[in-house]
Amino acid sequence: MSSRYFYLDIECSTELSGLTVRRSIEAAAKTVFGEAGAGELTVDVLRAGRRALLRVPAAQLRKLRAALTLGASELRVTRHAPSLHALI
Repeated sequence: MSSRYFYLDIECSTELSGLTVRRSIEAAAKTVFGEAGAGELTVDVLRAGRRALLRVPAAQLRKLRAALTLGASELRVTRHAPSLHALI
């Protein structure tokens, strides 16, 4: 059985709120994929601060990783896992 979601542990360059993390991801996705591509990305910010915890549908994991790698210099993926329990 495959997981519907993936969870990502993100390291932030400074203390960020959940809204700021979400806006950074949206801006990075727009930079990499344009308006149409960025609109298809669904990300839930579960926790924010110096480290953020994100939940993304499994089908969109590659797109989120690409956006974070190429477009968001203040966010860095440290780990990802198919379950929240595996991250903790």
